[in-house]
Parts: sequence; structure tokens; C-alpha cells
Amino acid sequence: MKQIIRVLLCSLLILPFNSMASELTHLVFLWLKKPNDAEAITAISTASRSFARIPSVQKVSISRAEPSERAIVDDSFDLAISLTFQHRAALDGYLKHPLHTSTVHDVIRPLIRKIVVYDLANVASE
Repeated sequence: MKQIIRVLLCSLLILPFNSMASELTHLVFLWLKKPNDAEAITAISTASRSFARIPSVQKVSISRAEPSERAIVDDSFDLAISLTFQHRAALDGYLKHPLHTSTVHDVIRPLIRKIVVYDLANVASE
């Protein structure tokens, strides 16, 4: 029994910190080939909302940049997609899911000139 407990404790110590996070947010910022192209925005928004059908996705939000006079604010992107996942394995499953890969290849990539992605491990409140 002591050996089993030792193995379990050792395996917990080698897990990466992010895999232990309670929740992940996947933020995708898109710059369109034609800035503010209404048809492209509609196509990407509609396609991205379909990600909610992927079992590991908890929440999908689509946003536009809010223009700002503040120098610290980057409002240069056209569209942002925010997805929430329960843990890292759920995000990994989403990234490999056929709906995600085909949507990125067939709908999103042809319409954009730049993409920036941030994966955030949400910090548990104390």
C-alpha cells in the first residue's frame, strides 16, 4: 500500500502545473484579409459558434474589438473567439476534433491574414 501511495504522489509531482488548473480559456484573435468585412465576420462567427457542439467545449463567445483612444489597448484585431474548457485534456481534444480542424482549414484560414492565440490557465480564487 505504501508503494502505491508513493507512486501516486510522485506522479502528481511530475504533472505540469497547467494540467492541474481547474479551467482553461482559449483566446483567438483574428485580423481579416479585408478589415471589417461583414461577410467574413458573419462566416467566422457562425462557424465558430458551431464549436459549442464539441463535447469538451463549455462556452463559446465571439467578440469585436472595442475602439479605444487608450494607447495601452490593442484594438487592431477584427474578431476574437473565446472558448472555455474544464481542463487541458478538454482543450487538447477540441484542437484535434474534426469540426475544429475543418472549420479552421475551410472557413477561418482563407479569410484571415493574422491569428494570435492565448491559452490561459484560470487562477483559482482563494
